[in-house]
Amino acid sequence: MSEKISKIRNFYETEYHYEEDVRAFDIKRVKRYFRLFNPPDNGNILDIGCGSGLNLKYWSKQNFQLYGIDLSHRALKLALNKVVPRASFTVADGQNLPFDDETFDIITALGVIEHFPEPKKGFEEVYRLLKPDGKACIVLPNSFGSLGEIIGFHGTEQEQELMLTLDEWKILLQSTGLEVKKVLRDRGPKIFKNWKIHKIIARFLLRLTLFLPKKYAYVFIFHIEKNGNKGSSHSNSISAQ
Repeated sequence: MSEKISKIRNFYETEYHYEEDVRAFDIKRVKRYFRLFNPPDNGNILDIGCGSGLNLKYWSKQNFQLYGIDLSHRALKLALNKVVPRASFTVADGQNLPFDDETFDIITALGVIEHFPEPKKGFEEVYRLLKPDGKACIVLPNSFGSLGEIIGFHGTEQEQELMLTLDEWKILLQSTGLEVKKVLRDRGPKIFKNWKIHKIIARFLLRLTLFLPKKYAYVFIFHIEKNGNKGSSHSNSISAQ
């Protein structure tokens, strides 16, 4: 494991607020991510950086085989024991996933790949693992471009975070063979998710971006497809390489 990955894992094992996320789970926000997403009725779904399993919980009442990967043992223990026990969880690096090519019908990565040391590798893994015509929902943060530089926007407190503009993310995604079908905006977490005053103010200000053009959205919700049969085909069974 690289030194960068070890540092990122340590942050999520020791500092990240998984328990708070479970207590304050915002199902309406997750529904908005998928409101125009048109997935198949069944199949295999992988959530990259699944954390405590809340995104998989959204899909748990449907006829999907659920798989989640995360760097954090602590997060996966919480997911398995309290959130979505019927899912299959694996501790893994999202840049090098232990599954065969063309395994998944759906892949989700909500606010995750920007924290990889090399996000492009994460997108390449999404492409590799999706079946032909498979679909993905990927949420990525806005740098706000020159405006972000002027106002000193630095993103979240999380370890390692790449922020780009809408057009820059599109270019990076499409360079890996993924096709961007729709881009939606996120209205952000609940303003009173917790009672940390500076966080409440930040969440309120980010909510105001809803009144601005999409390129100024807080984060972008990319609905993506893998079209065609680019690359080699392997077994569709779930297995570690």
